[in-house]
Amino acid sequence: VRKKEHVINHIKKVKLPYTIIDIGYWYQLMLPRLPSGRIDYALPLTLGGIAGDRNTPCAFTDLQDIGRWVARIIADPRTLNKMVFAYNAVLTMNQVYDMLEEASGEKIDRNYVSEATIKAGVVRAEADTPPADSFNYFEVVKYQYFNSLGLRGDNTPEYARYLGYVDATELFPDMKVTTPEAYCQKVLSGKATTIYQRLTSAAQ
Repeated sequence: VRKKEHVINHIKKVKLPYTIIDIGYWYQLMLPRLPSGRIDYALPLTLGGIAGDRNTPCAFTDLQDIGRWVARIIADPRTLNKMVFAYNAVLTMNQVYDMLEEASGEKIDRNYVSEATIKAGVVRAEADTPPADSFNYFEVVKYQYFNSLGLRGDNTPEYARYLGYVDATELFPDMKVTTPEAYCQKVLSGKATTIYQRLTSAAQ
């Protein structure tokens, strides 16, 4: 993150034209596992719990839509020298669990992770630096995600606006994107694309 910020600051310093795009949390890492295991093929990694007060909103995006978002954003002159936040939908993790339970007909246990546990996990994470392509790396950053997404609520359109981002859904209200419900049905039908397959093998 620090390297990214350094590059962005240098671009602004030398007055290069730019468009910075940030994307919501991926659908592909959104869903919890089902008791039956029927969607495990599509879930190489999961956060394995719900952080904070259980109802912190989070912006989500389908990986399959990112390319189309980027194409629209960089082709539009309104985004020149702007920061743009692109996402498909905003949900709480409780809403994600509710959606999957309704669509699958299965009841999912909800493992609520306390603020104290998350804070302790962040301290441990900051003291460890495993390779970025390892399963242990995801374990390290899991608590950082819990802290950022679940406690602080960093991944929301409101916070993005506070930071000076333009909302892509307002720039392009006609943009056709995959809904969370449609993605959920795709996973349940066995047609979703698996990501991070190497990490899946490492976790087994």
